[in-house]
Amino acid sequence: MTGSVTPSQGSTEVAHENDKMVDDLPAPNDEYADQDEELEPEIHWKAFMVIFSCAVSYASLIWVLVTMGLQSASIVKELGGASVAIWIQNGSTLIAVVTSPALSRISDAVGRKWITVACGMAGAIGCWIIAGAHNMNMAIGGGVLAGFLVGMQGPYSAIVSEVTPRRYRPMSQSLLNMGPAVGGLLGAVGSQAIGVNMGWRAAFYFAGGGCAFAVLMLSVFYNPPATPNPENRSLLTRWLDFDMVGTGLLTAAITPLTIGLTWGGGAYAWSSVHAIAPTAIGAVLLFVFIGHQAFIKKDGLFHHAQFALKNFALCITGNFVEGIFYFVFNAYIGAQAAILYESAPLKFGFFFACFFFPQFLWYPILGWYVKRTMDAKIPLIIGYVVFVGCMIGLAQTGVGKGSEHAVYAISVLAGSAFVPAESLLQTCAQLAVPAELIGTAAALGAAVRSFGGLIGVAIATSIFNSKAAINIPKYVVPAALGAGLPESSLEAFITNLAAGDIPALEMVPGVTGAIIEAGAVAIKEGFAQCFKYIWYFEIPFMVLALVCVSCLASIRSQMNWIINRPVEEITYKKAAVNVDAVGFQKEDEKLA
Repeated sequence: MTGSVTPSQGSTEVAHENDKMVDDLPAPNDEYADQDEELEPEIHWKAFMVIFSCAVSYASLIWVLVTMGLQSASIVKELGGASVAIWIQNGSTLIAVVTSPALSRISDAVGRKWITVACGMAGAIGCWIIAGAHNMNMAIGGGVLAGFLVGMQGPYSAIVSEVTPRRYRPMSQSLLNMGPAVGGLLGAVGSQAIGVNMGWRAAFYFAGGGCAFAVLMLSVFYNPPATPNPENRSLLTRWLDFDMVGTGLLTAAITPLTIGLTWGGGAYAWSSVHAIAPTAIGAVLLFVFIGHQAFIKKDGLFHHAQFALKNFALCITGNFVEGIFYFVFNAYIGAQAAILYESAPLKFGFFFACFFFPQFLWYPILGWYVKRTMDAKIPLIIGYVVFVGCMIGLAQTGVGKGSEHAVYAISVLAGSAFVPAESLLQTCAQLAVPAELIGTAAALGAAVRSFGGLIGVAIATSIFNSKAAINIPKYVVPAALGAGLPESSLEAFITNLAAGDIPALEMVPGVTGAIIEAGAVAIKEGFAQCFKYIWYFEIPFMVLALVCVSCLASIRSQMNWIINRPVEEITYKKAAVNVDAVGFQKEDEKLA
């Protein structure tokens, strides 16, 4: 059957069970089930327009996420609610984690177009709700609604894989991921410029407009063939054919786990019941979910046929680590730039821009390289080695121009290393699963990535808050007292200094300009120590991912000319010569 896999790893018993699961899956498109995997097909212009539309949609998604991160301080300044502001972004990520696998499984059954269109429109409306928010709860609600768009990372990846030959998947994924690079720049520079000149509300209105434009592009250009329905099941029946119990368990586990990890060391001490109880409940329910997927629902969210080849599990682990890196980096590199180096919002937006700029160069090169050599392991190993080096480098930075320039350079390196992780993990995972489960596999990769980000940001926030509670007084107290501040004014001075509330700071008894200046220098040193722990926290996960990608099997045998969901009737190129991975030409006997 087209797209099925023959397990070469794992036990014979598991292999036979997975083979049976694959055989039971419906063919993705019977009209093209007899394609010749050795003949190179023509790629229709509509396929390129579909890739472009998905890239625009992906750009809007990243635009929204980066805007949330960069504009959060401005939102807090106007609406208040600093203690819960993180839930604007966490809420969207949480929704992405719990809905993406289920929606993608549904899209495998009923088609992807209208699900991606509806979720894209939800992202636009969510941005506009944030833009019009009267309080922090309303802003969080908008972030939650935008989470349906964030959960579409998997379907976008699946769509571009399905409309081009498997040999072109590395290139298709690279072209798709040019979208996030554009979205990152729009968020880092464009939204920041809009925020500075027109306010944070305007930044979200524009981001919502970008989502709406992406929806229009998908609506016009993505018109796939009808999803096969050999059993003539009703649309409602196919909509309901997803793992409702698994989805419920996942939601019930992730929500309290995230709340507990966010509260611990921040709003509440780790020893507090407010931190312990939700974390424990979430952890227990997460183990229940894992047991349900492993032993009860073998064709659920984590369909066992996806694990016939080891590459899928290794790539999923890599996705988890990639999520930790990306979301933590997105949350804290701007904060480090704003607190330690630049006070102008537009300037520290360029720290994000340095991360995205090199990706325009590396994505096309990477796609060409993997298509040519059929090797994904070496770029992934290089990428994660660079990741480890970047985290070590960031952990050595502090206050001063030297460190500022180092952060710029490290951001460029990290953005370059991000390219193989973002593109090739999805490529390898999708090539390792049956064609009928590409959507589900892509969604799981995206969901696990978002889950990694959710957990990573929660833990990083807890680490940062707990270290700030120690290091800020450690550095500020001796500096302020040495400059002449009365000891009775210390608490108010530290509180207002940390909040950046200069008018309130000037009202603290005994404060002078010299004391404020001494405190400002000292608090930067204190915050610099806190950021070090954030970057050290990421290093063990990077090493884990490096081990995983080092164990990947070759993808050469899976990179044939099959197209899983063509946008037009397949026609083959007339040339009688094919070029193999190392550039040698060989006559194709089938065209002789």
